[in-house]
This record gives sequence, C-alpha cells and structure tokens, in this order.
Amino acid sequence: MEIRMKRDSLSLRRAMPQFEYICADSPEEAACCWREAEREGKIPLWYAGGYQLLDQIDIYEKEYTLIDIKKLCSFVRLDSDRLYIGAGATLTQIKDSGIFPLMGDVVGEIADHTARCRITLGGSVYGDGRREAALPLLLCGAEVRTFKEGYRDERFTGKRLNHGELALMFAIERKYLSLPFIRIRQAGQQEEGFLSAAALRSQEGVRIAIAGEPGPPVRLKEVEDIFESGLTDKETAKLCIGRLKEDILVGGQDMGRRKQLLQNTFERIGRWNQGEEI
Repeated sequence: MEIRMKRDSLSLRRAMPQFEYICADSPEEAACCWREAEREGKIPLWYAGGYQLLDQIDIYEKEYTLIDIKKLCSFVRLDSDRLYIGAGATLTQIKDSGIFPLMGDVVGEIADHTARCRITLGGSVYGDGRREAALPLLLCGAEVRTFKEGYRDERFTGKRLNHGELALMFAIERKYLSLPFIRIRQAGQQEEGFLSAAALRSQEGVRIAIAGEPGPPVRLKEVEDIFESGLTDKETAKLCIGRLKEDILVGGQDMGRRKQLLQNTFERIGRWNQGEEI
C-alpha cells in the first residue's frame, strides 16, 4: 500500500503542468509573448487578478505561459471629460474610488470582499459567470480599447474578446457618472434562475441593461421608449415583454420563470421612473 501511494504521488507530480511567468511592459510585448508561447506549443493566459486562473488550467496540459498585464491596465483615472478604468483594475479598487456610483454599486455586490480584491473588471466583464460588471458599461455607451496586432477602440457591446486579444481599458463619458440609476438583482434557487438589471435616466430617457447566466449582458434598447409613454408600471412591463426577442425571454431558463423576473424588473423600473421610492 505504501509503495503504491508513493508511485501515485510521483505520477501526480509528473502530471502537474509547468508554468512560465512573464511580466509584460507593454501591450506589444504581451501580444508577442502570447504568439511566441503558442508557437512553442504552450498555452498562454492573461494574468491580472488571477481569480479565475485555476478554472482555466487543465492539469493534464503540460506547459502554460502566464503573461502578467497588471502594469498595463490596473488604474482608475478621471480627467476633464472621461473616466478611464483599466481592465486590470480590481472591483475593490473601482468601488473604493467612489467616482462612478453605479459601477461601484454593481461591483460591490459581486462575490465577497476577499474575492473582489482579486477580481478585475476585465475578468468580470469577459470571463465566465454572470458578467454583471458589464451593465454600467452598456448603459453609458462605454468605449473599450483592446490590443492584438494593433490598438483598437470600439463601442463596448458585451461581446467576447477574440482569441489572443487583450482588453486594456474602458472609457466612460463624465456626463454619465452622476446620473440617477436603479439596480435590481433577483437571485433565487438555481432552478429559478438569476437576473441582474440596471437602469439609468439620462436627458434622452431611460436606458436599461440586463445580465444573467447563461446569456450575455445586453442593453434593451427596444423597450426603453416605452418608459416615456406615461403608462402604468404593469402596462409598461407587459409591452416590454411583448417586444423582447425569444433568446432574451428564454435566457437558458424556464420561460415562465424568466418572464416573471423580467416583468418584476420592468415594473420596478417603471415605478422608479415615475418618481416612486423603490
């Protein structure tokens, strides 16, 4: 028995993956390291907070290259007209800055305090899970800067990154930072589903976005004008449900339960938009 246990232990050590660690000084160097690792048959991984690192590792794969990008994008910076949040900034860092109350409210409900010290905005937005941190970005029409073979600036839509693409930062216009908002988070048992929503009131009207497994976070532009029609909260919710596409209505959950979550959400946003205390 003792001999067999020693052999099993030795086999396990041999099976454990090997790691190469590289701290990148620029996006160009990070991308170069990614390509070089793939040429050498290694599996490259971006590393900032490391919270989801173990979920990405297969113990039967032999070699990984961890490319540390913290130097490149771990900042929260406000200038005269925009807020810039690095993809490597932690959720705690963002909340403690106090600059963007809606974002602080959203990220403050993700996981626990210990986890939020390691979860980064980029990891929360592009990683696995509910991706709730994307809600404020969608509502504010944020821009995201990425790098692969060159820099690219585009409107953030919630879509996943391309293979080997690195998210660097998000830019939000300053005019959105102090607008009134509401957060609605409905979590039940696993079989009952989960829905997280946020709404923002701007000069153009109400903006609404939702997130929840397994569907991607999405802004619901198709229903936003209904909240300006002066209908009751129940009438508003009914019209909203009627406009939504099937993939949003289903969302990987029981359709009846999903519709109920959405209806509750729209009713509460309707009452909030009419000035009621929620």
